[in-house]
Amino acid sequence: MRRIIKIICFLNIIITIHLMAADYNSYEQELIMTFPVGTQIGEIGYDNGYGRGPGALFFDEKGFFYICDGWNDKVLVYDSNYHFLKEIFNIYSSKAKQVFAIDKKYFIDYSYNFSFSVDEFDGEKLFLINLSNSEYRNEIYYYPSFIFEKNIVFIYLKNGSIICIPNPGKDNDKNMQKILDNNTTKDLFESASDYDLDDLQIDGENRLFLNGELLTRNYKVFYNYWKDKHERLKYKNRNNKNIKSPQDFLNSGFVMTYLGKDKSNNFYWDANQAILIFNKEGWLIDGFISKNMKSKSIPTIHPSGDVYFLDYDQKGVYLYRVKNVWDPESRVKWYRESGVKDVQPKNHGSKNQTAIVTDSLLSVRKSSSLKGSVIGSLKKGDTVEILQRGFSKVTINGLIDYWYKIRRRYDGLEGWCFGGYLRLK
Repeated sequence: MRRIIKIICFLNIIITIHLMAADYNSYEQELIMTFPVGTQIGEIGYDNGYGRGPGALFFDEKGFFYICDGWNDKVLVYDSNYHFLKEIFNIYSSKAKQVFAIDKKYFIDYSYNFSFSVDEFDGEKLFLINLSNSEYRNEIYYYPSFIFEKNIVFIYLKNGSIICIPNPGKDNDKNMQKILDNNTTKDLFESASDYDLDDLQIDGENRLFLNGELLTRNYKVFYNYWKDKHERLKYKNRNNKNIKSPQDFLNSGFVMTYLGKDKSNNFYWDANQAILIFNKEGWLIDGFISKNMKSKSIPTIHPSGDVYFLDYDQKGVYLYRVKNVWDPESRVKWYRESGVKDVQPKNHGSKNQTAIVTDSLLSVRKSSSLKGSVIGSLKKGDTVEILQRGFSKVTINGLIDYWYKIRRRYDGLEGWCFGGYLRLK
């Protein structure tokens, strides 16, 4: 029996790889940034025992981005030019810290089964909902599918019906007392309701709409809605090459994760690391996998339409990008109108970039911090190879510069030193 199961699993893997290779474009990932691993300010946690690192990444409308570092119980915030801004602490509700999502302007923590908490970007907790002991315990998903609008939490059940909790708070017992069933939830949308829901609508299939736009994180709901609106379905990518129909994913066994929208309202879905992009009319405009995929967290969408990935190991956390080539005009427009400079890919391991030591004795440390243990020293005039640059500038002895990971040429000494005493060639 075990042998049969192994054979079936192997065949599923082979079929999946074949379908991806045959049906999708393959785009290169560009290395954009490398972040140091550690527990100090600006460093990102990594658990050597479990091989786990940051759980999620998110870009807001301005291009600012957030890295969720569960191992250090914090969220790191960077501006649109990738400069470190601040850290937000005490977001996580438990010590699990394994599943973390961000939506619009809220942090969503799925630390416990059948529960979630929502915090604002400043770290203020809005509410905590735990449905594990409720009457709906067996009717909801492991990670509850919910929509938070108009200060009401709408929760979808497995059978397609919808319940809600108006005005949720931090006291879960009180939240459980507020739960409204499917019929009572739909009554909220009647004109006589006490809630101002004029721009929020619900249809006969319990689908929610905000100003006429569908609100859902469920791929089946998304697909069926657009299928009903289209007379026929012909999906082609930008090169007019037929690619896999979105319908095929409904029964394929893929876990479809909604990644969000870009500024031009293109929709992005993750199908086990194959990315599907739909335009605002619901047509599939591209599908791709990344060559030699480097990703250990759920991808995220930049407002320009670029898709970003996080990878990590014991040496660092790596930010990768697949550039938006499916809607390039919208990408150019976002950068022009926002005033943000398009970041260029970085080769942190370039062998061509070298530097000369300008200080009489410069310490080489194990990590990019004055608290890092000293593992050697450099003398004035030593030539070093630049392997990696730190994530942001720091001030030491009145000098403002980056930390650099270097390698001395004549003996291979490798470590971190402060760039204020280096002259880059």
